[in-house]
Amino acid sequence: MRIQIESPCSKNWNNMTFNDQGRFCDSCQKTVIDFRNLSDNEIIEYIKITNAKTCGNLSQSQLNRVLAKPISRTKRLFSVLGSLLISLGIINQAKAESNSTDISITNQQFVNNSESITSTDSVRIVKGTVVDETDETPLPGAFVTIIGTNITIQTDLNGFFSLYIPSNISLRSMIEFKSLGYQTRRIRLSKLIKSEKKTIKIKLDAQMLGEIALVD
Repeated sequence: MRIQIESPCSKNWNNMTFNDQGRFCDSCQKTVIDFRNLSDNEIIEYIKITNAKTCGNLSQSQLNRVLAKPISRTKRLFSVLGSLLISLGIINQAKAESNSTDISITNQQFVNNSESITSTDSVRIVKGTVVDETDETPLPGAFVTIIGTNITIQTDLNGFFSLYIPSNISLRSMIEFKSLGYQTRRIRLSKLIKSEKKTIKIKLDAQMLGEIALVD
């Protein structure tokens, strides 16, 4: 079983209007669902349960390949749909509340205990905002990770992050920025500290819009 888009749409996803189910296309008067964040099983279940023609936004890697064997569980579908709606709601709120934030570096004593940072560690704090490269829309829920460690945080509703860097972390370490549906970006810590850029811009993964179909 494979997913196909027989007639790709040429409309610009970023110019479509947000709604509670995805983005609304003024041209075809339909809601376009963003499937890029879903697994094969979740997409198959959504299509089968809704039993209707669906316009979607998928990454190129999701198309024209053999899909994983679906697991038919109604409860799982409701969970998927709920997660999708929550995700879209977060993005809508972020769109409305977006504010730009400069990246800034400070030194301070970290006073909270964690597995990675003790209460006596001297740390740097790297602050910034992760946004879409095209229209600079803040990206809530993006992952910011110090490669080679278990230190990972997520951006807030405005795409803002505040990453604590323990003193034992080398300036040559890589900081990874990752968001579903986007290309992963890595920046060396030393470069990030010196950077005067206000935001971290990441690119959308290659995508295709159109009416989707399941084929054997």
